[in-house]
Amino acid sequence: YQCELNDLEAGTLHQLMVVSLPEGSSANLTVQTDPKPPESFEVIKSSTTSTSLHVSWAPGPGNVDLYEVCLFGMDNGESQKLLIPGSSLKKEATFLTLTP
Repeated sequence: YQCELNDLEAGTLHQLMVVSLPEGSSANLTVQTDPKPPESFEVIKSSTTSTSLHVSWAPGPGNVDLYEVCLFGMDNGESQKLLIPGSSLKKEATFLTLTP
């Protein structure tokens, strides 16, 4: 048997109970839906310098525990990764000590 559950909130923990009829045997299952990606992402030019990059984003629908924001250097292969809590009021990050 299978069933499809629709309209679940993204990034949310759901508890399901399956009951067989007429015996009444049951099983419990916990699943978490995947979060949706941010709806927009932009560079904040007024806060960006020759050695820093400031970015912000609008969260997508649903719950997110943590945002992982990565910057990859095309010329030197270096990378930086910032972890921003999903509960943070401002959805933004600043990469520092960049090579001009």
